[in-house]
Amino acid sequence: GTANNPLQNINDGMKDKANMLVRILRSRVNEFMNRRNVPSDKQGHPIIKLAWKNLSVVAAYMVLCDHVKTDLSCIGGTEALLTPDIRKFVECNDVNKDQIGAYLYRDNNHGIIIRSGKVSAQGFASRHNDHRKEAAKEAAPSSRFYLSYPTKECSRVQSNLKHGVFDALTMFVAAGFDANDDMALRLNRCFRDGGVMIMNESDKTNIESRMKNESNSLKKYHAFLSYLMEFGYDLAIAPSHNISDSFGFEGFVSTFHTNNA
Repeated sequence: GTANNPLQNINDGMKDKANMLVRILRSRVNEFMNRRNVPSDKQGHPIIKLAWKNLSVVAAYMVLCDHVKTDLSCIGGTEALLTPDIRKFVECNDVNKDQIGAYLYRDNNHGIIIRSGKVSAQGFASRHNDHRKEAAKEAAPSSRFYLSYPTKECSRVQSNLKHGVFDALTMFVAAGFDANDDMALRLNRCFRDGGVMIMNESDKTNIESRMKNESNSLKKYHAFLSYLMEFGYDLAIAPSHNISDSFGFEGFVSTFHTNNA
């Protein structure tokens, strides 16, 4: 999900930046949950605790990919953490179109990132096409995303509720992976055992006991990592720019589900 090589040499400056980034991301979680209407009795849910723990993984990835601003010490609590240099991100293309993971949408007219999203049951390109179909519907949508960004051909483009047009949005890959590559096949392992995430046996049980309609337990880890990356990038978007109302993790905790795509 980076235009640069993430396998570069890791130096102390990068470690310090990742440590600062994870502190900032975690400091935004409570307000984020309140803004997304997560019930107070659900804010300590095991899935949220596991995501909190693994924000350090997201932060390390974001720094390795050079996806965040240069000096994080200058960023206020409601400002964007993501770099404005869009060249640091890879656009959804023929190479990564079938990958899964987390994506971003950029409003090219305003020059801002307006949402993150997750995909694990289909590829990025397929999800983009689904979004376009919903944005083209004439009926008023329940999703603020589709309400704010109708397609040019849709009559809703005349509405003063729109922020822009879907045709002026570009999907970028925040964190993408092939479901069949070596890393993806080891996602059910803790990072100490060759995996990616920070997990103990209780955490694994929490992941594997969710998504009742999914019989393949490994796919549940694919989904959780995708949700996790969506969550981390969501926290890094300026709230005033963020068009999403969903907390995420809907496949794991149905209580968090909203009508926002």
